[in-house]
Amino acid sequence: MDDLDIAGDFTNNGNLDAGTGTVAFGGTSAQTIGGSSSNIVQNLTINNTAGVSADADITVNGILNLQSGNPSLSSGTLAMGSGKILSMGDIATTTGAGDVTGIIRRTPSGGFALNTEYSFVNANTIILFTSVPAQTLPSSASVKVTLGTAPSWGVGTPANAISRVLDISQSGGTGTKALLRSHYRDEEIPSGVNESLLSMWIYKSSIPLIYEKGKSAINIIDNNITVQDVDYGTGSK
Repeated sequence: MDDLDIAGDFTNNGNLDAGTGTVAFGGTSAQTIGGSSSNIVQNLTINNTAGVSADADITVNGILNLQSGNPSLSSGTLAMGSGKILSMGDIATTTGAGDVTGIIRRTPSGGFALNTEYSFVNANTIILFTSVPAQTLPSSASVKVTLGTAPSWGVGTPANAISRVLDISQSGGTGTKALLRSHYRDEEIPSGVNESLLSMWIYKSSIPLIYEKGKSAINIIDNNITVQDVDYGTGSK
């Protein structure tokens, strides 16, 4: 397939299986991806400051380039609709300044590899499964991203939390531990909060339990915070 540049909305009621090439959305107003069929592309580029919303499943097998930034505090450059899934292929990578909101899923055909970075959400949001005794890696891993609203988990929710929640889950696997690096944006930080003191908080809905995980590293230039040994498989946020 040759490259496909789309300036308006895109509706697929048939079969889009772009084995090669790039599908690029470059409109000047908000664009939508719809239709009754899922969309399989090699590379997907979004260069639209008003953003693209998807009411259909998308699979990216190559490069997801979120070239433009988020159009608002509550919506990503690519906003997946309710129940719709962005699937990232075995070797898919993410570049660019923007985020994906909604559900992002990875189901590697050969299974997850240890100590390998898998991007979700943004180029600076990754999950890396580490080696721990008696661990069975999952068959798939998902991250659901909500922007624009601080967490409201009940008693114990941290005060002055940034307006970003990652709901992480897996299918299959036991005893899973992972390194989690999460991107954030400056405008999500509450007024008066010292960015260098940001810390990761986790809510395990299956228990339930809210606790401060802290951080193993923070990069205030690229806007990301890293924590290690996250108990990935127990419904964490």
